[in-house]
Amino acid sequence: MVAIVYSNAYLPHIVVASMVANMVIAGTFGLLVPVALQALNQDPAVSSSIFVTTATDVLGFLVFLGLAQIFLPLLAWPMSDGRQHALARQS
Repeated sequence: MVAIVYSNAYLPHIVVASMVANMVIAGTFGLLVPVALQALNQDPAVSSSIFVTTATDVLGFLVFLGLAQIFLPLLAWPMSDGRQHALARQS
């Protein structure tokens, strides 16, 4: 659907890859943060959610932006006169 709406076949792959990476990050931090808090003699149920949410949001956003920057030449469509945008030429 994204490929049809935005007329770009690469955009859905970037979205899916960032979603998968975000789930891996959430699972990893969802496991490690409560274990670390319990090792520090803290109650994991009270404070782990803020750390897991913060890590998932920040790292997921960075993964999405990183993938978009890497694949920017494939995402940039030509302007009406046939030239490509300046950001796409730099890569």
